[in-house]
Formats: sequence, C-alpha cells, structure tokens
Amino acid sequence: MGFERYDTESRHPLAGGRIWSHHQVTSRQWPRPATRRRPRGLAQGESGILWVRGDSQAPCYWRRPDKTAETMRDGWIYTGDRFRRDGDGFHFFEGRADDLVKVSGQWVLPLEVERCLAESPLVRECVVLAVEDANRLTTLAAFVALHDASLAGDATTAELQRFVKSRLLPYKYPREVVYVPDLPKTGTGKIDRQALRKR
Repeated sequence: MGFERYDTESRHPLAGGRIWSHHQVTSRQWPRPATRRRPRGLAQGESGILWVRGDSQAPCYWRRPDKTAETMRDGWIYTGDRFRRDGDGFHFFEGRADDLVKVSGQWVLPLEVERCLAESPLVRECVVLAVEDANRLTTLAAFVALHDASLAGDATTAELQRFVKSRLLPYKYPREVVYVPDLPKTGTGKIDRQALRKR
C-alpha cells in the first residue's frame, strides 16, 4: 500500500490503524522483492491519497478503458481515499479526494468540518455538504439534528459556527446551518446525502 502526497507524485508505504478498546490495530505491508520504487513515509501531520497494489487486484475494469486508465496506474490502484498520518505513524481516513471543495479560496474537506461539528454537545447528528450560494459560489452548509430541537435558531447557529472556528481554521466553518428533525437515511442505514442536496 502507498500514499501520494499532494505536493509530489511519490507513493509511500502504509502503517495504519486506530486506538480501539486500549489496543492498537495495525496493518503493514512488508517489502517484497518485486517493489519497483523505494518507499518513503508521509511526514507527521501530512495528508495523502492511498494507493494499493497486490496479487489479488483486478487487471482492469470490464469494458471500461477510461476507468481503468484513471484508476490503475503502473501496477497501482488509485483509491481516491485521503488519509492523514499522526505522530505515532498511524493513518486516519479523512474522506474522498474528490470531496475537496474550495471555500473562500481555500481547500476544505466537508468531512473534517462534519466530524468537528458532531463533537458539539448540542448536535445529535449532522452532515456538512458543499453547496452553491446565491452568488453561485461554493460554500458549506451543515444539516443538523439537535438533541433538543427547540434550540434551533440564530443563537444556536452562531454557537455552532463559533464551535467550529475554535477547533479548525476559521474559514472552514459552515456558512449555513439547516435544522432537521432527523437526517434522511438510505435503505442500508447510511445518511442520504443526495436527498439533502435536493432540499
């Protein structure tokens, strides 16, 4: 497994996992003689795109040469999944590379804002999406189900925006907060982001 950093086209080995019930779950790939590139690790705090390769990967997409060329490069599979390396060498999922949006001239991952907002004691569940504002500019909108729905309003919106600004870079806060009783779900129980985009 490897990573592609944003500033280079280099690929790096993966040592991944997370703390779970006082255990560290890890996954590592040991070097194989067939490795063509000398692997290098991501720096602490650096983000990159996960690339994988192995004996079980498919050789192509069936009758999809365009998708094959986009995803399978030089024996590697470009997953499009972003990961960040922490100080202990563990890698954490940050979202999809194609989820990155430019807000106020800066790149933002809506999932990062969503995770931050979900830590507020006011929030039961939330989703943050990139939306187009009245000026046709991309901005962030948070769809929020509160623990206490009676608190929905301007004061809570300002509080949630302050909460995000205090934990992330200030430009990442959601410009719009939409209160919903519950977030729509798909048949498999996942949040239906497409349904929210149509609102």
